Amino acid sequence: MSGKSSNEAKQTGPRITKWFTVKKPQQSVHRLQDKAGDEPEKSDDAIYSAETAKLQETLPSTQSLERTFSQEPNQPRNFQFPARVFGNQDFKRSFQSSWFDKFKWLHYEEASDSAFCFTCFKAAEKGMITSSKLEDTFIKTGFSNWKKALEKDKGFYNMKVPSVTKKQLKDNGITGLRDIVNDIKGSDIYSIMADETADVSNTEQLVLCLRWVTDELTVHEDFIGMHPLNNTSADHITSIIKDVLLRLNLHIKNARGQCYDGASAMSGTKSGVATQFKALNQKCLYTHCYGHALNLAVCDSVKSVGCLKEVFETAFEICKLIKKSPKRDSKLDEIRKETKNEHGGIRTLCPTRWTVRGQSLNSLLQNFKELMQLWSWSLDHIQDTEMKTRINGVKSVMPTFKFLFGASLGAMILRQTDNLSRTLQDPKLSAAEGQSVAKDVVKTLRKDRRDESFEFFWEQVLQRKEALGVEDPKLPRKRKCPARLEEGNAGTHHFPSTPKDHYRCIFFEAFDVVTTCIQSRFEQPDYQKYTMLQELLLNAAKGCPFQKQLEEVCQLYDELDRFTLEAQLPIVQPTAKALLMSAVDITVHDLVKMFQRMTYARRSLLSEVIKVAQLLLVMPATNAVSERSFSALKRVKTYLRSTTTDSRMNNLMVLHIHTVRVDKFNLIEVANEFFEKNDRRRCMFGKFKP
Repeated sequence: MSGKSSNEAKQTGPRITKWFTVKKPQQSVHRLQDKAGDEPEKSDDAIYSAETAKLQETLPSTQSLERTFSQEPNQPRNFQFPARVFGNQDFKRSFQSSWFDKFKWLHYEEASDSAFCFTCFKAAEKGMITSSKLEDTFIKTGFSNWKKALEKDKGFYNMKVPSVTKKQLKDNGITGLRDIVNDIKGSDIYSIMADETADVSNTEQLVLCLRWVTDELTVHEDFIGMHPLNNTSADHITSIIKDVLLRLNLHIKNARGQCYDGASAMSGTKSGVATQFKALNQKCLYTHCYGHALNLAVCDSVKSVGCLKEVFETAFEICKLIKKSPKRDSKLDEIRKETKNEHGGIRTLCPTRWTVRGQSLNSLLQNFKELMQLWSWSLDHIQDTEMKTRINGVKSVMPTFKFLFGASLGAMILRQTDNLSRTLQDPKLSAAEGQSVAKDVVKTLRKDRRDESFEFFWEQVLQRKEALGVEDPKLPRKRKCPARLEEGNAGTHHFPSTPKDHYRCIFFEAFDVVTTCIQSRFEQPDYQKYTMLQELLLNAAKGCPFQKQLEEVCQLYDELDRFTLEAQLPIVQPTAKALLMSAVDITVHDLVKMFQRMTYARRSLLSEVIKVAQLLLVMPATNAVSERSFSALKRVKTYLRSTTTDSRMNNLMVLHIHTVRVDKFNLIEVANEFFEKNDRRRCMFGKFKP
């Protein structure tokens, strides 16, 4: 708009005053004094009238102002926006052109130095917004309080519509779940995975995930939902899982597996969740998560070997002393720079983590000298008596040969278990393949339990002892066995004659314990039934008899056509020879890869065999997908979002985890579906065309 003349501006002065003033202030904004200080101080009314008159001169006349917006919002970039004082501040504020980038709907009017909502004005102009929903500030009068423009729930941020956002969030979450469920229904069978965790608001949450396999033998593990638990009893958890499956229209009769941790509520033999689902469907076999099982096996083995137990306790104390003190942590970094240590820093040792235990012990050995310097520095700069006692305890234990031997032995054994744990967390790994890799690790550990391996390990420890300045190995004090533990004649105790013999016994004991614990944890009752699928495919591929396995498999899985399957199994061997060149040392992984590379015609020829492969792959090795959901929960439900409702949190989690699926949404279809659910939205926005 073009400005008016000065005479017109004087005539329309009261009109402008009405726009920008509601009431006269009770106190003056500025105390104006004469430069020389001769004139008396002006009254508040006089100051206010002067400020108003000054503002009137800066703005054009608006007596006949009629706002007509063009097709696009007016967003001048090189305009000199007027500046003025707000409240008791000593500086002036003005509109910022950068706000146009942050709020695309802003429309600036130069004549009144105010901002409007372009979208709201156009909607009100067409009668698409009812009078109760009109925002006079951004439609009629304009917003000009630049001081509060970016305040929370005020100014420009007050234009959000939270109710619509919640509805859109709910619809998008349901759309994502509907997409997942349609894929699961196409594969017919699935497995249930569940775990529990406490969120930042101290609410126990049940995470539910489903594993399913496509016709092309592609494995998927999808997060389904997170549901609050009032109690952690088996009956309550079972009822929640049943309710979720019912809402998703998934029948429990199609479940072929379930994977939980070893808690009594989940795996109890009498009334656990796994037992209750097996009572409903005997084909829903239970697998104790291999990740949890391996973690328990490692913990059991460490607690059983006294030398390893003491080393882990000392290592855990070292990690606490460093990682929970920024001062000592930064000092350790300075020492490492001075000594030019090229190895990594201290890796935190966490008893509940599945991996990095071996790396943590190895990091202590790589930073041994730097840690000893740190303890000496800490004792000189710390006044706390309790902290000095803890540091002195660690400082006295580390130079002993027992600590060096135990840390080296622990790193040697745990590097194998850590590698196994990382392998088991692969979502594409089946329970059969998990058992196979676990057996390979056990064979490797047994191979290391030899005299030749001990001799090589002993020489390495002695070389490290000389480099680090550790004490020489010593024999422990001889102790008589208690009478209640005596077997046979008394006085027949065996004591090692040399320190090397003593540590040789510890070396062999550690390997025996860890292999025994892994085997006992991985031997599960339902796996004996499940392994028949694996043996059936392997025997058919190798040309061995498979009638026994075929009988048991068809007896358990009645959906298989035995007549057709028995006819198709002999075809597997020539197919394996043609595609794999050899069928002698074939594994389950090789068979699965062969089936995946087959053409559609060959898969149709072996349709029942493909079903057996699907039953083999649908059983998960670990419940790592639920553990990853816990990490996502920490990112989504933070301290500032601790009061978020369960429904909103569930939808946020679905959209956050399934970003790949969400990015493939057709936004036009999503928008049209959202508008069709409400008559007012349909009248306001109509329907988008593709």
